[in-house]
Amino acid sequence: MLPARQNELAPSDRDSNAGSAPSAEEAFADWIPGAKERKDLIEVAAYHIAQRGGFKLDSQACWDAGEAQIDLMLSLRENQLKLQTVLDNSLDAVAMIDSDSIVTGWNPQAARIFGWTQAEALGQPLHGMIIPPRYREEHAQGIKQYLATGAGPYIKTLIEVRALHRDGHEFPVELTIAPVRSAGKLEFSAFIRDITERKRINGIQTARLRLLEYAASHSLKELLVAALDEAGALTDSPIGFFHFLDADQKSLSLQVWSTRTTREFCTAAGEGSHYNIDNAGVWVECVRQQRPVIHNDYAALPDRHGFPPGHAVVLREMVVPVFRKGLVVAILGVGNKATPYLDADLETVTKLADLAWDIVEGMRADAELSRSNAELEQFSYAVSHDMRQPLRMISSYLQLLDKGLGTTLDAEKRKYLNFAVDGAKRLDQMLVGLLEYSRVGRKGEPPEWLDSRALLDEAMLFLQPALDEVQAEVRIEGDWPKILASPNEIIRLLQNLIGNALKFHIAGRVPLILVHSEKCNKEWRVSITDNGVGIIPSQIGRLFQVFQRLQSRAVYEGNGIGLALCRKIVEHHGGRIWAESAGEGQGSRFCFVLPQQEFEKH
Repeated sequence: MLPARQNELAPSDRDSNAGSAPSAEEAFADWIPGAKERKDLIEVAAYHIAQRGGFKLDSQACWDAGEAQIDLMLSLRENQLKLQTVLDNSLDAVAMIDSDSIVTGWNPQAARIFGWTQAEALGQPLHGMIIPPRYREEHAQGIKQYLATGAGPYIKTLIEVRALHRDGHEFPVELTIAPVRSAGKLEFSAFIRDITERKRINGIQTARLRLLEYAASHSLKELLVAALDEAGALTDSPIGFFHFLDADQKSLSLQVWSTRTTREFCTAAGEGSHYNIDNAGVWVECVRQQRPVIHNDYAALPDRHGFPPGHAVVLREMVVPVFRKGLVVAILGVGNKATPYLDADLETVTKLADLAWDIVEGMRADAELSRSNAELEQFSYAVSHDMRQPLRMISSYLQLLDKGLGTTLDAEKRKYLNFAVDGAKRLDQMLVGLLEYSRVGRKGEPPEWLDSRALLDEAMLFLQPALDEVQAEVRIEGDWPKILASPNEIIRLLQNLIGNALKFHIAGRVPLILVHSEKCNKEWRVSITDNGVGIIPSQIGRLFQVFQRLQSRAVYEGNGIGLALCRKIVEHHGGRIWAESAGEGQGSRFCFVLPQQEFEKH
C-alpha cells in the first residue's frame, strides 16, 4: 500500500500550477510515488479520475482501490490480444455476425478463402457475401429459430455445405457455428474450413477405384465414357471429349463424348472422326503447344472455328494432353463449367486423363495377349491335330517294316528300328497332350454343380490298374463338397495329380498317397501328398511349364505336359496351383484352390 497523501493540492501548489494545466496523467505520475514505473496504471487511473470530475478527488483512494481492478483489466486486455493473435493465425476462417447477420468479425483466413477483405466484410450482411442464393432463406430461418427457441439445427454441429467465393464460384467447406453472448448482446461465431483440396483428392482416389473396377467388365469405349463422366463430375463440367492422337502425330480421332454431352448438348455425328491438327481449332492448342490449355472466354478467342450443325455450344473449355515417351498420345477435354476453370481443375483432369490412359494401355495389352493366346492355341491345336495323321502313317509303315523284315535284321538295325518306333509313339503322346492342353476352356462345357467326391471316384477308376500294379495305398480324407465346375476338366485334373504321385514313387517303397479336400472361405482346397522321389526346391518353378521334365525319361515315362495341363485347368476355373517338397527322396505335396459359391444359393 502506498503512504497516505493529501487529498487536494495546497493553495500555493494550485497557484503555481494554474498556468501550466498539467494533464491528469502528468499530475498523477508526479503525485503518487512509484507511479512513473507503472504507465499502465497511470493511464487507467487518470481515466477514472477524469470520469469523477477532475484531479480534486481522492487520488490515493483511486490508486489503492483500483490497483487490483486495473491489473485485472490489463490481464483481460492481454488475453484479448492473445485471442486475436490466435484468430489471426488460425488455419480456419472465423466470421462473427450479430443477430441481424451483420459481420462483426472477419479474420485474415476468411479474407483469403472468400476473397473479401476485412474492411469490405465488416458491417455487411453475411448471406450476401458467402452463402449461395439457394441457401440464404434457410440461413435466415435458422437465425430466427435460434432467437426464438435457443436451439438450431446447425448450432455446435460440424456440417459440410457449399460456400460462395467473391468471384462467384462455389466450393465445399466444413462449418461449425457457436452462439456467443458479450456485453448482453448475442453474436454467432462461425468457424469455416475450406475442404476443396481434400474433396478433390478423395474424389480422384474414388474415381480411380471406380474406373479400375469398371474396366474389368466393360469395353474400352465404355471405360472412356466413364472417365469423362468422372472428370465432368469433379469439375462441374457438362461437356467432355476424349481424342486419341494418330501415330503420325499429325491428326487425331474423336473416341467418345461424355454421357451428358451426347444426351443433352450434342447431336452432331463425330465419333471416329479424324481431325488434322494443323487445320483444327483452338481446342488442339494443347497438342501444338505440348501443354494444357484453358479458355475461360471461348467466344473471345480470335482463332476459334465454327461448329458443325448439332455441335454443343462451347462457352469455356479446358483440354489436357496425355504424354507417353515424350509424345502426346491422347487429349481429354471438359467444358462449360459455370465458373472459370482453375488450377485445381487442371490438376484433377490431368490426373484423371493419365489414369484413364494407363487403364487403356492395360486393356489394350490384355486384348492383345488374349488374341495372341487364342491364335497360339488355335495354331497348336491345328498343328497337333494335322500332324497326327502323317505320324500315324509313319508309325504304320514302321510296324509293317518290323513285321516284314522279321528276323532278317541284325541287332544294330533292330535297335535303330526300335528307336524309330519308340520316337513315333512318344511324338504321338506329345501331340495328344498338346491337343488336350489346347482344348481346355475351348469345348464350351459349361460349369455345373457337381459332387466332388463322385468326380474323384471317377478319376480313380482310370488309375485303378496302375494302383493295383504297385499295390499303392490311397487315403481319402476331409470334406468333399458340391462344387461349381466343368466335370471332365476336374476329373482330368485329379487324375493327373494322383497319377503323378503314383508315377514318381521310389522303387522298393509302397506308394502312399493322401488326398485331402476341404471347403473354407468360399474356396475348395485339395492337396495330394505322396512319399515319392520329392523335388529339389529350386526346381519347383519349372514344374508347371509345358514340356518341362525334372526326371529322366529313361526312369520315368512322360511328355512334360501333364502338370502344365493341370495349371491351365485350375487357372481356367479362376484358381491357383502350387507344389511343395522338402527335397529329393522326401515326397511332395501338390495343392490347388478353386473359388466357390454357396451351393444353397443355386
